[in-house]
Amino acid sequence: MAGVTRLVSLEHLYLDSNRIRRIEGLGGLSRLRTLWLNDNRIEDLNGIHDTAASSSLEIIWAARNRVHSLGCSLEGCTKLVELNLADNSVGHFGELATLARLPALRSLALEDPHFGENPLCSLCNYTPLALHQLRQITTLDSVLLSES
Repeated sequence: MAGVTRLVSLEHLYLDSNRIRRIEGLGGLSRLRTLWLNDNRIEDLNGIHDTAASSSLEIIWAARNRVHSLGCSLEGCTKLVELNLADNSVGHFGELATLARLPALRSLALEDPHFGENPLCSLCNYTPLALHQLRQITTLDSVLLSES
């Protein structure tokens, strides 16, 4: 990811399949709207929280990584509309509460037919609890939700 910080007008960044372990070097990307980090070796998303990009990001795809917990990594992502974390290691219902604090989030994929699922998706009552806690979303795991 070295050298990316000089691209201050960058809006879309695709870093799939690069063996990336940490999210770093995005500090000056205040216009970044799309960040794809699929199929890497990332264990947490903490590097997103520490960037200028966090307030402008609308789409994050970090499927097929090693993320097990979100913590406060997405805290500043107030414009985040779409998040794909399929095929990671997220396994606790508490992570849904973290995602519920993202006001603009409309599309969430913790399970995806192209990537796979998180352990959380196999837990009893995953879907009803996700729908209850994430009332702002309109799409869950690639399924468009109706109002009913």
